[in-house]
Amino acid sequence: MEERIIGTVIGVTVAIVGSAIIFIGANKWFDQAGKNWKWFGAVTGGVIGGVVTTILLGNRVIAWKTSSAADATDLTWLLVPLYVVLAGLVGFLLNGTDDRTRRMLIGGVGGLVVAGSYGAFVTSEAFLAPSTLDVIIWPIIGAVVFAGIKRARNSGITTSDLLPPAVTGAGLGWLVGSWGLGTIGSGTRLEAGLGFALAGLALGLRFGLTPNLDKNQRDRLQNRSRAVIFLGPALLFIVMTLIVPTIGTFLLSFQDARGEKFIGGENYGNIFTNPQIFNIDNIGGIFTSRLTIFGVLAFVLGWFVARRKGREVGAPYDWTGGSITPIAIGATAIAFGIFTTLRGTFWNNVWWVAAVTSIATSLGLAVAVLSDRSKGERVAKSLIFMPMAISFIGAGIIWRFMYLARPPSVPQTGVINTVWVALGEATATRNGLFWAMIVVLGTIIGFALFVSLRARADDEPGAMWMSGMVAALFALLVVGMFTGVGGGSLNEAGDFVAEPYFFLETRPWNNFWLMVVLIWIQTGFAMVVLSAAIKGVPTELIEASKVDGATESETFWRVIIPQVSSTIGVVTTTLIVLVMKVFDIPKVMTAGQFETNVLANEMFQQAFTNFNRGLGAAVAMVLFFLVLPVMIINIRRDAEAA
Repeated sequence: MEERIIGTVIGVTVAIVGSAIIFIGANKWFDQAGKNWKWFGAVTGGVIGGVVTTILLGNRVIAWKTSSAADATDLTWLLVPLYVVLAGLVGFLLNGTDDRTRRMLIGGVGGLVVAGSYGAFVTSEAFLAPSTLDVIIWPIIGAVVFAGIKRARNSGITTSDLLPPAVTGAGLGWLVGSWGLGTIGSGTRLEAGLGFALAGLALGLRFGLTPNLDKNQRDRLQNRSRAVIFLGPALLFIVMTLIVPTIGTFLLSFQDARGEKFIGGENYGNIFTNPQIFNIDNIGGIFTSRLTIFGVLAFVLGWFVARRKGREVGAPYDWTGGSITPIAIGATAIAFGIFTTLRGTFWNNVWWVAAVTSIATSLGLAVAVLSDRSKGERVAKSLIFMPMAISFIGAGIIWRFMYLARPPSVPQTGVINTVWVALGEATATRNGLFWAMIVVLGTIIGFALFVSLRARADDEPGAMWMSGMVAALFALLVVGMFTGVGGGSLNEAGDFVAEPYFFLETRPWNNFWLMVVLIWIQTGFAMVVLSAAIKGVPTELIEASKVDGATESETFWRVIIPQVSSTIGVVTTTLIVLVMKVFDIPKVMTAGQFETNVLANEMFQQAFTNFNRGLGAAVAMVLFFLVLPVMIINIRRDAEAA
């Protein structure tokens, strides 16, 4: 442990010191643009040579050993400083003259020599065997395309102005035709050397064709370099860790299991024809589901209330608590009716997004409103926010013990099943606990009815409906206690037999019990963000609405909600992105078994368990395309806010 701590401290220290050196060095580098243009060219050339050489070394394309024997001296470590010096010398000479012919000669010859010399150090595994047709066709295509783009953007330019973009296109075309399409590892050292040399020639000529900057241009370069110094490392990190892997994954998704053969869209076809991933065979069952029917009735009721209340206030509809509450309940029931009918990994993911996002946001908003400016606000918010401190894996383990179901013959140790079995024993034997619960439930029903009637008198339809539904639910529980509810029943001999509920195995609701874990965690996040937004609502607006005779419900729906709607949108889109790529909770609690798999877990299983890299990459890209629209919405919202 001590060694790990010391290693971590050393690593952090090296990272900080190294970053400081790079930052200071970059500032000094661009300072030379205004002070000493030749040395700026030398440093720039050295940086390019060092970066290119480091990349080639990292990919084991080049190496320097004195011989092929086992005891040969390895001089590979000298290659980076060697090419820093060589490329730096070319940059120094290039910036030392303004004559175009000399610049082309220095750039062309320097690029040819520096890049061509890589051929002397190419490893046998990187020998190049390009196709003659490719190395002729692709440079021509590149030159024509780049010159054509330049011509299209500025039709008034001369033919000589088309030469620089044509050289750039030819160089890129050469890289595509030789290294991109050529066979690596089966050619010769000479072919590899030519592959490097002609690419270096094109790059050097491109620099040579570009005239030296004048004094004003150098000063502007020096000033603009600050943005590059500050943003460059972050952008480079994003490109290397996000954009490049995304492109690689996209290309891999069109290849076979080993990632060696192009198979087109076969992997994507496998995803949407695999019944374990995408299954709509039982789509007709949506319309006969009791959840769907209940949801439609609640939705219609909410619409009817909105229509009736709208006529009273002289509007087509009145979207307040009395109408939005049953509509929200109905929409949730319809969604659950759909997702409990359609099966497969894809629909599980959509269910996760719909349930966790809507419920966590709604609960967070409710807690933020109810606790706002109350005496126990800090304590309540602290308790609800506390799960945010727990990792997804830790939360999954905690709730796995909560849901634990043991065989009926042994005592239950899972918290929920312990209560469930105790409830079943109470209703089956009518013991003292049974009558105590009847009294408690009756008290809750009476209080809920009182709140509902009081809300009706105060013209608070939202509170009236919610309290009435609470009373109805607890009334159903009372009826269930008399008819038999809970985890157990009496057998023919009159003995109580426990019947625990297997939360993680019972399909399809086991998916929802997994979602409860993430809802438990993310409600605190939604609460904190929305609470801050609610506290930012001007007090004058709330007081003015009350002066105009608005009730608490109307103030909430017509004043507070419009003011925090943008924050609700931010919370919703953030949760959608988070939930769409959920992996830890299903992996820890069920490992994707019992039809609880999600796309992220499917990607992991295909790529790293079944070793089907192509299909795993295709699943990853499906997940990416599902998240991408939400990310675009977030970026646009941030841009508009700025």
